[in-house]
Amino acid sequence: MISKISLQKLALILLVSVLFLTCRQEKETPQLTDNVRRIDGPYVFYEGTDTKVVGVNSSNQITKTDYSGELNVIVPEQMPEQFSLKLMNSIENPSSQYKKSDNIFVVSDIEGNYYSFAKLLIGNGITDAKLNWAFGDGDLVLVGDFVDRGEFVTQVLWLVYKLEMEAKEHGGQVHMIIGNHEAMLLEGDWRYTRLKYRELANALGIDIRELYGVSTELGRWLRSKNMIEKIGDILFVHGGISNTLLDKQLNLDEINRIAQENYGADLDNNNLEIANLLFGRYGPLWYRGLVKSYKDYYPKVNSEDIDRILSYYQAKNIVIGHCVVNDISTDFNGKVVRVDVEHPVTSDDKMESRALLIKDGGFYRMDDQGNKTKLN
Repeated sequence: MISKISLQKLALILLVSVLFLTCRQEKETPQLTDNVRRIDGPYVFYEGTDTKVVGVNSSNQITKTDYSGELNVIVPEQMPEQFSLKLMNSIENPSSQYKKSDNIFVVSDIEGNYYSFAKLLIGNGITDAKLNWAFGDGDLVLVGDFVDRGEFVTQVLWLVYKLEMEAKEHGGQVHMIIGNHEAMLLEGDWRYTRLKYRELANALGIDIRELYGVSTELGRWLRSKNMIEKIGDILFVHGGISNTLLDKQLNLDEINRIAQENYGADLDNNNLEIANLLFGRYGPLWYRGLVKSYKDYYPKVNSEDIDRILSYYQAKNIVIGHCVVNDISTDFNGKVVRVDVEHPVTSDDKMESRALLIKDGGFYRMDDQGNKTKLN
């Protein structure tokens, strides 16, 4: 028969054991489940005066270190497999308009596809084989949707971030234009993301939107970006300009300012008419009418609509992504240039990546080997 004192001792032993195990678990590095692709990040978080770098290593463990002046980005089983960069000294909002450029390379809708993005950049001399800027004073225009769906979203964003700094050092420019998927990411709408990103947020004990929150470097950087830009007499926007938006008579600076003020905001429960328009079905992120009719909401625009858009913004062409087309192509006698195409994810895919080159006033379809075909 067990005495009362023995029971008390047993209970005490069990309590100490539980506390001991709990303490051990808190000190151990969290490990992600096996359905998460190894190696992710880095994610840079600002905690008071500290800058913390969080990532997932090759052992599938979460790491957390202090920023040491350089970030190393690893992309497993890709070429090149890694690159390094330093954080920007400050993040500034880009201009809405830029002077004419005789060398513009345009890519759209990469969606975390590091394989095709790197291959396009290297194959067309935008970077060297180690992904260092090699485009001189040229302009690299990224027309939205570089996040979601793919396995290497974080790495793709850091590559753009790195090239942005390097381009400026050589008199060039990287134009990262926000698409609907970047906006969704900042809003916390992660329907199209890989499971590994959700698993990481859960393991860190944070809401998934905090991976790109206002206390992170990538979150701050993305929130500085424009929704629409103009280089010379060419407009660049992810989705397009609708008649509904055009009727508001907003200039480019106004569109971008309102967008930047509302990235990540709850736009379902407010009375912000213009902000809701910009982020809604008829806004620059989601509008599809320059390419096709969309369900019962609106028909495809006509030539008069295109002329009205270009006239108001004093432009000759508008370059868009968002709607997948069979190849880099034009419409409305070359006034609309469509650049959202399917990209291969691995070398086993039987397709080639495509991009747009605007050089000395000519428009060219480029493949990932640098081969050039003039558009009609």
